[in-house]
Amino acid sequence: MNILNRIAKRVNINVLTIIGILILTAIVFFTTPLTESNQGFDYDGRIYGVMAGEKLFPPDLAYLSPWRYRVLTPFLASQLPWDVLDNFRALAFGSNILSLFILFLVLQQVGFSRGFAVLGVFLYGGVFWTLKFSFYSPAYIDYLTQLILLLIIYLTLRRSSLLLILVFILAALQKESLAAFSLFSAVYFLRQKPRSGWIVSLLYILLLFCASFGTLLLTRFIIDVDGLSSPTTVMLWEFRKFLEPEFWLIFLQSIFSGLGFISVLLVLHYRPWLEFLRGRWEWIVYAAISLLFLFGGSDKGRLFLYFLPLAVILTLHSIHALKEFQTEARFRVWIAIFLVAHLYIGRYLTPFGSFTEYLARMVPEHSEGPYLPFLFKNCLLGLGMLIFTVHYMIGEWHFNPTIGFTRRGDPSVNSKS
Repeated sequence: MNILNRIAKRVNINVLTIIGILILTAIVFFTTPLTESNQGFDYDGRIYGVMAGEKLFPPDLAYLSPWRYRVLTPFLASQLPWDVLDNFRALAFGSNILSLFILFLVLQQVGFSRGFAVLGVFLYGGVFWTLKFSFYSPAYIDYLTQLILLLIIYLTLRRSSLLLILVFILAALQKESLAAFSLFSAVYFLRQKPRSGWIVSLLYILLLFCASFGTLLLTRFIIDVDGLSSPTTVMLWEFRKFLEPEFWLIFLQSIFSGLGFISVLLVLHYRPWLEFLRGRWEWIVYAAISLLFLFGGSDKGRLFLYFLPLAVILTLHSIHALKEFQTEARFRVWIAIFLVAHLYIGRYLTPFGSFTEYLARMVPEHSEGPYLPFLFKNCLLGLGMLIFTVHYMIGEWHFNPTIGFTRRGDPSVNSKS
C-alpha cells in the first residue's frame, strides 16, 4: 500500500508539473509575434517550409545541403492538417512542453530536488532561444532538436539501452550534429559498472555508434542534394574569426543572447559546478562536443542551445551553494529578482521590436544595425546582477580564484582548496 501511495503521489506531482508547463508554454505562445522575415518562415525556415510542402518559395530550396538531410521535422509538419506554418507552430508547442518536462526529469535524475528542478525549468525556458524563438520563427527545427537532445540525456542517465538506440536513429534524421552526443552516452555507460559484463557493454556501445553514425551515412547515400557542404570547412572558417577583434564583442553579446543571466552565475561561484564535473567524464565530453559546435558554427547565440541543458545543471549547483549563505526568505527574494531579470534579458517581459532590433540583440553577427548599445546595456545589467548577488546573498565576501566569490571565513575554502 505504501508503494502504491508513493506511485500515486509521484504521478500527481508529474501531472501538476505538466499542467504548469502547459500554462507557461501557452502564455509564451500567445504573446510571441511571428517574425517579419519571409512571411514568418525566416531564412533557414524557407528551406524546411518547402520540404514540408510550402509553395511560397522556389522548390529548388528543398534540395540544398545540409538542410535537405534534416528530414524529420519537415516530414512531421507535412503530416499535420493545417497550413504549413501553423503545422510548424503546433510542432513547436508540443515539443516545448515535452522538452521542459523531460528537463524536469533530467534534473531530478542528477540529484536535484523537485523545487530546484522547477527552478531549472524556468532558467531553461527563460532563455530566448528555447520557447520564445520557437514561436517567433517556428519553421526552424531547434525545438525538436532540443527535445531529442534532452531525451538522449535522460535515457542515458536512466540507462534505457533499447530506447536510446531508437532515439539516436531519429536524431540522425533530425540533425547531423546530434549523432556526436552518442560519445556522451558511450562514456557514461563505460563509467558505470556494467550490468552484463564489459564485452556486452562494448558491443552495445558499438551498436549505438552504428545506429547514430550509420543512419547519417545512409541518409547521405539515399538523399539527393544540390551541392555538398563541408562541416570541416565551415568550422575552420569560424575558427579563423577568433583573430578578429570584433569577434569577441559579438561573442560577448551572444553569451547574453544564448544563456541570459545564467552566464553571470556560472562565473560568480564556480567551485560547486567544477566539483560536479570532477570525475564525471561523460559531462566533460558533453561540454566539449557542445562547445565545439558553438565555436565551429555561426549564429552563436542559437548554438548555445547544445550547451544549455548542462549550463542549467551547473548553474543549479552554484545556486544551491549560494542558498547555504542565507535564510530561506532572503533566498526567495533573490531568486525572484534573478528570474525576473533573466526573463527580461530573454525578451519575455518587453515588446519584441522590429526584425532589425531582434538581429542586433540576439544575432549580432548578422545584424546590419548597431549592436553595441545593446551589448553595453546587457553588460551593465549583468554587472548589476553580479554585484547584487554578491552583496545580498554572500555578504562579507572575498574572491578566491579556485572558487569564485564566496563568504569570508567559508570553511569550504580551506577544506577543499
